Amino acid sequence: MKGEHGIAIRATIVILVVAVSSFRLASCLSRDGLVLLSLSKGWVLPEQVSGTWNVSDATPCMWRGVLCNRLHRVVSINMSQVGVSGKLVSEIGLLAHLQKVDLAGNNLSGEIPATLGNCTELVYLDLSMNFLSGPIPESFGRLKRLSSLSLYGNFLNNGLPRTLFQLPLLETLYLNQNNFSGIIPDSMGNLTTLRIAWLSDNCLFGVLPESIGNCTQLTELYLFNNQLVGSLPPTLNRISGLGYVDVHRNRFSGRVQIGDGGCGSLNVLILSFNSFSGQIPMQLGNCSELVALAMVDNSLSGSIPASFGSLTKLSQLYLSKNQLSGSIPPEIGNCASLTDLQINENQLRGRIPSQIGGIPEFLSAFGRLLELQLGGNMLGGDIPPSLGEIQSLDIGLNISCNGLVGQIPLQLGQLYKLQSLDISLNNLTGNLSPLVGLQSILQVNVSHNHFVGAIPHSWVKFLNISPTSFLGNSGLCIPCLQDDIICDDGILARCKATKSDHRTTRVMVVAIVLGAIFLSVLLLTVVKLLPLSHPHSNVAELQLQEGPSSMLNRVMEATGNLNQQYIIGRGAHGTIYKVEHGLGKPYVVKKIDFKGRKGPNKSMMKEIQTLGSIKHRNLLKLENFWFRDSHGLILYDFMENGSLHDVLHEVRPPPLLEWNVRYRIALGIAQGLAYLHHDCNPAIIHRDIKPKNVLLDSEMEPHISDFGIAKLMKLSSTGPPSSSVVGTPGYMAPEMAFSTLKSKESDVYSYGVLLLELLTRKKALDPSFGEEMDIVGWVNATLISSNKVIDPCLTAEFLDSSIKEEVSKVLLIAMRCTAKDPSGRPTMRGVVKRVLDIKATKLE
Repeated sequence: MKGEHGIAIRATIVILVVAVSSFRLASCLSRDGLVLLSLSKGWVLPEQVSGTWNVSDATPCMWRGVLCNRLHRVVSINMSQVGVSGKLVSEIGLLAHLQKVDLAGNNLSGEIPATLGNCTELVYLDLSMNFLSGPIPESFGRLKRLSSLSLYGNFLNNGLPRTLFQLPLLETLYLNQNNFSGIIPDSMGNLTTLRIAWLSDNCLFGVLPESIGNCTQLTELYLFNNQLVGSLPPTLNRISGLGYVDVHRNRFSGRVQIGDGGCGSLNVLILSFNSFSGQIPMQLGNCSELVALAMVDNSLSGSIPASFGSLTKLSQLYLSKNQLSGSIPPEIGNCASLTDLQINENQLRGRIPSQIGGIPEFLSAFGRLLELQLGGNMLGGDIPPSLGEIQSLDIGLNISCNGLVGQIPLQLGQLYKLQSLDISLNNLTGNLSPLVGLQSILQVNVSHNHFVGAIPHSWVKFLNISPTSFLGNSGLCIPCLQDDIICDDGILARCKATKSDHRTTRVMVVAIVLGAIFLSVLLLTVVKLLPLSHPHSNVAELQLQEGPSSMLNRVMEATGNLNQQYIIGRGAHGTIYKVEHGLGKPYVVKKIDFKGRKGPNKSMMKEIQTLGSIKHRNLLKLENFWFRDSHGLILYDFMENGSLHDVLHEVRPPPLLEWNVRYRIALGIAQGLAYLHHDCNPAIIHRDIKPKNVLLDSEMEPHISDFGIAKLMKLSSTGPPSSSVVGTPGYMAPEMAFSTLKSKESDVYSYGVLLLELLTRKKALDPSFGEEMDIVGWVNATLISSNKVIDPCLTAEFLDSSIKEEVSKVLLIAMRCTAKDPSGRPTMRGVVKRVLDIKATKLE
């Protein structure tokens, strides 16, 4: 069969040569130029490229993206990210002198032609981030001079050809983010010059061959997100320059055997989410350059090696969810550079050295520690006062579910930056007064201890936010005044007041009244001295002021005091009424109930603060707001065409959405998000981008709405993870399954899903996809087998080839935005540029 295949390829080349030679008779263009012209017949080139490819030229050496040698033979095709679409045709194999091909980041589809293997002078080949499918041709084994091969981010499938691992000069190999299956061939060891190998995000199975130890020049090995089994071969220890090894999310098992031999260059070792067993090798202490070590969710047992004390450059140590036992070795205190330590959900116990107590004193030496997770172990003793010296702790401190005893040390109240504290499920006693100084606290859990006395006044709000955080402490009570509604929450009892308390209360009331009078006089004086207005530089300087009562009266009159007949929808945070008369033009008013307590809730304050501080044509404009005892009201402009979800999925019969309309919607949403991410200070993350939260005005211009769960993100610091998942299934980025911390990249992913809905007119979780399949997976799977993902109403416009090209480019943007790896997604500012580049002409 191989012989027949070779004969067929040679026959094809002969036909192509004859065809090109015949064409040359009618043209003065060189042979390589004619080959390029034949290539371009299968491509759609952007005007800035095609405008320079002139058939009247003698050679193609002045054509954009083309480079020739001194004999005018084409040696390089470089057109990365210029918008080339179409297919790679077999004529490319006639460019015998070709040394470099870079077509990355375009919209190429179809299979890689086998004739590319005839370009035996090739040194550099980059076809990454396209829509290529099918196998890697066996003919690539003839590319003996190839140094760099990059095919990542496509839909390539089948197994990895053995001939690929016989290239004597290959240095960099990027095959990640495809659909490759099968095994990694034993012949991988033949790549003795290989430096970087990315095989991650595929469907590879089988073992990692022992021959990899022959790849002695290897510095980076990435195999994560596959189905590889067996143990990591000990031959990896032969590779003295190996710096990065990431094999997380596979099915590796057996003992970890890294550390013997030359691991002196190892910076990052990630073995998480596998089935490794046995003890952590003490030899890892020899890897003196180690910065990050992660072994989360395996079956590792035994103790944490004392040799880790030699890892003085270690910054991140993740050993959670194993079966580790024994005590924490004090030698870890030698790692002064440690910023992240997670050893929760193990079985750490045993005899506690007298110099430690349950939690090691040496942790205070970690001057840059941001988060400390020690929960779910069997640590005993008191909470060491030295924890209060870790001033860098601002994300969280978790020492829950241990055997800690005694009272909370006063020093713990010095953690002024701490935002999350969990000391639940211990045997702690005393009161909570030492924690009054935690000024930045946003989440707290003290449940199931033996605390007594009043909770801090500033913590009363947590009884509404997370009431279970105080359960299991029968002696705790709420400090509150007689008319305070929160005292009737049913979780904690009211603190009993003494006579001295009543006297103190009266004194405090008098002091407050006198203080209020003094402050009022002072404020009036200051207001008179200040100019009438001043600019606001950022969101944090927002000053809230209610709308006029006369307008509120007209709103109430127009809605019959918010009669249910005027309800037009229910958002995530309130009921929406239409105000059709009395204000000159239609409005909507959102009513948000305060759910049994006085004053605005946190959700409404966020929405008011966010909407009141931003101005952009693609963001819903806040007109006015009012606070009342039991509810709040927010007034917006009425959007005539409802939500994008309604237009795409609900309105019957479905309205016709021409391509230009969809394009403007895609662009407008991108511009609104780019404003939130890049032009607001601090940046704003929406956290729930979806068609239901995009409203369309009478001109079908999009307006992003519902900022009730928007998160103000300070660029200079990282906020604490949320205690609950925020967002909508189908629109949430994959990384949200393992972290509730939202980022700009998660908004970008949601925008990509919205784009796919706009192009396909299918829901994010459409029933037609089947179980456990969302629109991203469906589009990926369908593009491999066919190109039938676009809404048929749009394909009717494909008679205009420019529209077909534009739709393909927007689809490509959507695929980029929904990349599994957050680092592979563009920024929203980059998205806006790409969408604008699609249409060079002015939008109508």
